[in-house]
Amino acid sequence: MPKKGTAVSTRPEQIRARVRRGTQDVREAIPMLGMPDLEDWTFGELCAGQPKGYSKGAPPPWISPAVEEELVRRVRIGAYGELRKIMPKALKALARIAEDDDHSQQFQAIKLILEYVIGTPERRVAVREATVGEKLLADLIIFDDGEEMYTGRMIEGSVVEEEDDDDLPK
Repeated sequence: MPKKGTAVSTRPEQIRARVRRGTQDVREAIPMLGMPDLEDWTFGELCAGQPKGYSKGAPPPWISPAVEEELVRRVRIGAYGELRKIMPKALKALARIAEDDDHSQQFQAIKLILEYVIGTPERRVAVREATVGEKLLADLIIFDDGEEMYTGRMIEGSVVEEEDDDDLPK
């Protein structure tokens, strides 16, 4: 960030450089570069990665994360709106299945309702730290994209079924 009281350059190349360095927010920089706010972009402009009339080439890489974030936000809002419309009908259908003793999916419907209302039951997991040999092998593995397999602490886990459920309420 610039020193207190220091003027910040409004030259487009300096604005883009600050955004690439992470010292300026992309959403703040977009209007400074003469583009409309991301909220004002059409769905097509978001998909293209830049507003119409801004550039003929590929969208600038520094703007892509903010555009993708806005695109995901709008799709999520649209999906929630559509789901809200059919929610009453879906809940009635699920309730009918749960109440029908002859329905083949009755158990699944009841399980789904309980998991959403009460929550998924907790599971106990046994975890052990990787051995020296496993860590050495993981350090040597490199994927096709050039990424290394082992980037931190590697652990191995498995679900353990506990026979004794004394701690659960009856």
